[in-house]
Amino acid sequence: MDTMDTDKTTQKERTAYIFLVAFVAAVGGFLFGYDLSIISGAQRYLKDVFQLNPQQFGFANASALLGCLAGPFVGAWMCDKVGRKRSLIFAALLFGISAVGTALPQTITQFNIFRIIGGIGVGLASVASPLYIAEIAPKKIRGMLVTMNQMAIVVGSLSAIIVAYLLAEHAPSSVSWRWMFGSECVPIIIFVAFLCTVPETPRWLAEHHRFDQARTVLERLHGQSEAVNEMDEIKFEIDREKHAPGISIRELFAPGIKIALLIGVVLSVMSQWTGWSVTGFYLPTILAQAGITDVAQSIKMAIIPNVANMFFTLIAIYYVDRVGRRPLYLICTLAMAITMSMLASVFIFKIMGWPVIAIVSLTAAPHAIGLGALSWLVISEIFPTRIRAKAMSLCTICLWLACFVITFSAPVLFDLSQRLFGVPSGVFFVCAIISLLSFFFVLKMLPETKGRSLEEIAKSWLNKSKTK
Repeated sequence: MDTMDTDKTTQKERTAYIFLVAFVAAVGGFLFGYDLSIISGAQRYLKDVFQLNPQQFGFANASALLGCLAGPFVGAWMCDKVGRKRSLIFAALLFGISAVGTALPQTITQFNIFRIIGGIGVGLASVASPLYIAEIAPKKIRGMLVTMNQMAIVVGSLSAIIVAYLLAEHAPSSVSWRWMFGSECVPIIIFVAFLCTVPETPRWLAEHHRFDQARTVLERLHGQSEAVNEMDEIKFEIDREKHAPGISIRELFAPGIKIALLIGVVLSVMSQWTGWSVTGFYLPTILAQAGITDVAQSIKMAIIPNVANMFFTLIAIYYVDRVGRRPLYLICTLAMAITMSMLASVFIFKIMGWPVIAIVSLTAAPHAIGLGALSWLVISEIFPTRIRAKAMSLCTICLWLACFVITFSAPVLFDLSQRLFGVPSGVFFVCAIISLLSFFFVLKMLPETKGRSLEEIAKSWLNKSKTK
């Protein structure tokens, strides 16, 4: 009886430790969300202070995303060479430089340069955080834990909007936007302090022949008996990779693997072009077009869709390992097509006030439950260990390129739609069409990965390559 109680307690302690370690890594996602979203509160101030035209306004909002493009190149090398943990620490350093630099610019060029530096940190964290969590998580709850990273991104975004509103409401307008960017220094310091307390991932340690350390980490995470099985699987993968030729770009396009790469790239682009990215980035501006003209009020109203986004992400965490990745994707692509069409109708029928907030909040649901959360999860699962970091980096580059394109072009497209049709609805209808196309892609191409180990998923692609 006592032994059983002890085993249960030990299991509870291990589970608590796994969640704690995943939580710390997910703070990288929090900074990711905070860094990219804080500009939503500051964008109307920036436009006035620096007298920006639509192209300049679009670039100021999208400049961080240029850095995000470079981040995965750094991330692929750094995650493999120095480890997932040290990569997250370096990302935090870049966040800190950006936070100080964007709080003190005298010109829009200076502002954009420091946003790009912060974007490199975001790009690095976007690779390292989900990779770290995927490699420490037990397969039964891996979906939940990796989705925690999406939850952290959402909480970071919400926190940024709340801070922006408080500063817009209570600080002088001449400096409030500067404090918005500088405020990121607080969570950065907390992140670095927590990172010093967590281990490196066992897969990275084993790949660098630090087997005793890897086994110790596995035992702490999964218990002694499960650690033996995990270690055997990891060693098998490493031994197989040892006898394989060196990794080249060509290997990413090998039969079987190229299907996984296509899925990863398309899901990454889908997550940005189906609607929420443009809505989330320009939320205060969209609300102003819908009749909420006061700056502080438009930022305050933007809090509500972000709270909805957080609530829907909790739903994703609950269902992702119960329902599976594929069904959630199929439901959410159709739902996004409907909600984007509803948002377009807001401007056609000149709907004002709270109905606009409600419809914008609905657009968050398909992204939070499926299109946003699952893209990071699936690309962290579907590639073999040998090429996982590089394949994830390539997918993440495509994600950030898609995000840069839509964020940079959105003000120009809104202006074009306004001139052609008298309303900005054309942008949202295009997103609805892309969502429908995404539904058919997922229906045809995406396999289910729920409940399978990373090694099992890797073998399935290799088996497909042998049958070609």
